[in-house]
Amino acid sequence: ALRHKMAFSFDVAARLVLVVSCILTQVAYCQDSWIEIDSLVCYGSRDDSNGVFELKEDIQPQALQFHHVYGYVGCCPQAGCVSFWGCGGMLGLIITPENDKSNEIFPWTGDPEYTKTGHTHAHFYTLTSQSSRKPVFTLRAPESYTMLKGKYHVWYAEDKTSASDEDNFDSKACFSVKYLPVPGSITTTTPVPQTTPKTHDYDFIQTMANELQNLKDNVIPSLQQEIRDLQTYKDLDELARGQLEIKSEEIRRNVLEMNTTLTSVQMQANDINASLIDVKATADEAHDHIHEVLDALSMGTKNSKSALLGDDSSTPTCSNNCESVIENVGKDATMKVPSGSVKIMSGSCGELDVCDIALSLKALLSAVRNLEE
Repeated sequence: ALRHKMAFSFDVAARLVLVVSCILTQVAYCQDSWIEIDSLVCYGSRDDSNGVFELKEDIQPQALQFHHVYGYVGCCPQAGCVSFWGCGGMLGLIITPENDKSNEIFPWTGDPEYTKTGHTHAHFYTLTSQSSRKPVFTLRAPESYTMLKGKYHVWYAEDKTSASDEDNFDSKACFSVKYLPVPGSITTTTPVPQTTPKTHDYDFIQTMANELQNLKDNVIPSLQQEIRDLQTYKDLDELARGQLEIKSEEIRRNVLEMNTTLTSVQMQANDINASLIDVKATADEAHDHIHEVLDALSMGTKNSKSALLGDDSSTPTCSNNCESVIENVGKDATMKVPSGSVKIMSGSCGELDVCDIALSLKALLSAVRNLEE
């Protein structure tokens, strides 16, 4: 959209200059030997916007000549594509009879200066002595050629074929049309060309006045509003960019905090895992010790006290209610212990009864359960 606005601005600026100077150029372009066919014909680059001029009688031209008044055409909106008669360095003005669009009578392809470009979708060409950006454009006619009276269409090459014209410069170029008669071809009924330049063309001046008024009332205010809109879009874009940077910084900080938290959680999980490994190892050792004690009890060895207590110098104490303790130990250890007092020989402690062993075994089982929890 900005590209089209820039091209439109270029056209408006050019028109402001050309409209002021067009009256002078209109006078300067009038020459005694050229006869005017139409003072103002306009054609566009797209959307079937061809121009039309009319011959009131048959003529024998040596050449047709077009004098630019205002406006531009072009095969794209960029400044390099915009011109009066074509696209950049190429020419693209085509003339056909009104009812025979396929019959391109101009440009004359037999002109020694004519060269067709390599484009196949539309008729672009070059002429050695002509330029698409010169205000006066001349097309030679074949020798002894007669243009019959009637209407003729002026086409822009791509608009004529409706090929690749959707991106063309959306404007029109306007010009006057003249022809140079073959000597002796003008009859007595044909008006003789004026011998002095035309200095007053009131219709033309009125057209220019209307164009200036249109520029003042519509085009310039519209362009000023577009400039204000562009500034607003720029301000909104800068604001959005600032908000986006702030939000991005917040997200970055949150990600860093989450990474730190995840690292801490991972470290705690590693510590818990190490503690669980230690607890399991301790529980395994306790189970092994219990099995050693049970083995000692069942075998009745003299080392049963030391296997149970782990210290020969300790002297166990026994509850008076030995039978009850024995029953409780039997439930916890899932083993049967005979009631009554069973004497086992021990070298350093004398006699050690089952009650002493049961008390120590009960305490050991309790400690193992705590470790497992």
